[in-house]
Amino acid sequence: MSLVVLQPTANSEGTEHYRQTIVSPVRESEWQPHVAPEVAARLSGSFPDGAVPFWGVTEGDKGRNRTKWQRINPGDVVLFAREGSYFAMGVVALPFENEALAEALWQRNAAGETWKYMYAVDEIRDVAIPYIELNPVMGYESAYVPQGFNVLNEEKSAHVIDYLGASSLKWEMPPPPAELNAAFSTEGPLDLVAPAKRRVEQQALRWYLLPNATGTCALCGREFAKQFLRAAHIKPRAACTETERRDLAHVAMPACVFGCDALFEQGYVAVGEKGEILISPQVKTTLGLASYTTTSLEGRKVGVDTKGRADYFSWHRTHRFRA
Repeated sequence: MSLVVLQPTANSEGTEHYRQTIVSPVRESEWQPHVAPEVAARLSGSFPDGAVPFWGVTEGDKGRNRTKWQRINPGDVVLFAREGSYFAMGVVALPFENEALAEALWQRNAAGETWKYMYAVDEIRDVAIPYIELNPVMGYESAYVPQGFNVLNEEKSAHVIDYLGASSLKWEMPPPPAELNAAFSTEGPLDLVAPAKRRVEQQALRWYLLPNATGTCALCGREFAKQFLRAAHIKPRAACTETERRDLAHVAMPACVFGCDALFEQGYVAVGEKGEILISPQVKTTLGLASYTTTSLEGRKVGVDTKGRADYFSWHRTHRFRA
């Protein structure tokens, strides 16, 4: 499960570091000489243009920052804070310890420390979220002000990620096996388990359908990075029985966000008994749809097994398709 990192930047060092290495990502020629080959390979793979936004923290009093930093993983959400609000949000791409790179980027503080507990940050975007808005979501008093580097626990993180819609499809990590077993082996209705387990259910479905960094849309057949593909329920989750919700192999299919997912969900396309893609007559009278379906879907067959999904596709034709 992704955690939430709170990163204040209000002091002069934090403000300057944000400007130096977040606003202006670090060029490969600057970071590459200081990192181990395996770290360089991961950074280059994640940031193809070589420019990487970096952040780092010092060890902290009695190693407190280090202990918190050791809990972060790729996919964790970072909230940068100053002057009463969270002003930027990103995703941890890679945590790594590197004193030499930290010193090269930020030198040392007055105590002679470096910010060597580092992490690369991806998907950075500006936000404007007052502390007073997010504090109750985290379970804090309304007057709470983040004073130092912090990593929220799983429960608080889950509430914040749900509230902000901040999870990253690009950097999501597979749920631990124990959580998967808890989500899919729990007796009783899935709707009655904790929200965290509902998220595990959704993650498990995505990881079953999209185990690699890329995947193929079952409808248009195009290959995309996995963040541009949805684990699209053929039969909506709310309409599924408990058994159907646990049928990871058949209840859903990969569908791209560039048209196919919405068209299928809204019933403008369906899948026939022989796997052929059906196109609703309403496509011709709905602005912008005809050219897409003609170019990307007409004459195609669905790119997933239809035998195990036959009942789900039949439900969709009966209840959703605009025939």
